[in-house]
Amino acid sequence: MTARRHILAIAAVALLGRRVGAVTVEDSAAEQIRSVLPPELALVSLSVPGGDKAASADLAVVWHGAPRPGPTTVQLTAGSEKVWARVIFAEVGVVVVARRALAPKETIRPGDLARESRPIVGGRELTLDPAYLDGAQAARAITAGAPLTAGDLILPPPVPRGTEVRVVVLAGGARVTSRGTLERAAHVGERSIVRLDGIARIVEGELVDPSTIRISRGTR
Repeated sequence: MTARRHILAIAAVALLGRRVGAVTVEDSAAEQIRSVLPPELALVSLSVPGGDKAASADLAVVWHGAPRPGPTTVQLTAGSEKVWARVIFAEVGVVVVARRALAPKETIRPGDLARESRPIVGGRELTLDPAYLDGAQAARAITAGAPLTAGDLILPPPVPRGTEVRVVVLAGGARVTSRGTLERAAHVGERSIVRLDGIARIVEGELVDPSTIRISRGTR
């Protein structure tokens, strides 16, 4: 053990050795961290040496930088003793969650899914309107309250090629609508291409519902 690690180990023992009640170091630190986070951030992981021991009455979290998404460290102090804790923060977004437990191959019915604010941990969480997932099947067992990713569901058939759709173009504050024909089958939430009515031009955008393609500024 290096001298630095030895010093940190001694500090951790001293810090965690002062017991008051049943509140653990991890619980106390997590509560303090959550109390100061902005609403768009969530604490998803906290690791501290001896975190399951009882917390000292003067345990405090010391920040050495503003919280931001991703892994970082914070310092825990109790009197003159100090120890470092590793934390992971994630952005909060509106995602699709299961309102009840779902068995593999079970068909999604209206009301089975909902959207709630949750930490975006993997970046693959579903965010579209759950109404467009009715008829999908669970690809695996899903617990009630769990956020869903695309891999959790066997999606219903895509909107077929040749479907007439509304094309909504968003550019800054401007909004222009047109009509077109879907040139590539796609599920809601996926990107596809559409041929605009009346002109020989194909554009790409996101299928936001079974009859609407949205094109944001910069989309060709």
